[in-house]
Amino acid sequence: MAVPDLRSRLADLRAEYDARVDVLHLMRGAAPVALESDGGPRGIELVFSASGAPFGVTVIGYRRNGWDRTAPELADIVASHLEVPAEAALRTIAAAMA
Repeated sequence: MAVPDLRSRLADLRAEYDARVDVLHLMRGAAPVALESDGGPRGIELVFSASGAPFGVTVIGYRRNGWDRTAPELADIVASHLEVPAEAALRTIAAAMA
């Protein structure tokens, strides 16, 4: 099975923050038709395609749950789930919050 190279995974990494509802979405690649998620601590939802491939991370209550103060910890979770470097995840989070 071919593994996408790191450069293509990084190019596909993006984030959007909706301040009205305090939700941060981080995604890698094109949105799949069907999604499933697995809930974690402090509002974290690990998002998968219907085939089980990791697709994104949704953070419900980003500020309310303190992720704005512990962004490196969140970046580690994103990096592990989406198979990207933590530094890239942290930069993407920071850009979405700017």
